[in-house]
Amino acid sequence: MFVAHVDAGSPADSAGLRPGDLVVALDGIPVAHWVDLDQRLQAEPNRTFKLTWKRATAGKTETMSAELTQVLRKHLDDYDHTP
Repeated sequence: MFVAHVDAGSPADSAGLRPGDLVVALDGIPVAHWVDLDQRLQAEPNRTFKLTWKRATAGKTETMSAELTQVLRKHLDDYDHTP
């Protein structure tokens, strides 16, 4: 599952996650699909998780990880709904 967008100032941004990174695990358990990641994150929205991802740079693949805590942010989407 590749990252398409990272909101500026978000926990993901602070951890160093960037568009194009490949999310590979949450708390050491592989993530095969975005639905799996979403369900696991929503099951415990206030807990700190360890996210692991891979990044291709200069012909090498680097594995990175960080501990992240979700932040509930209210904003309107393209259809004027709050997610």
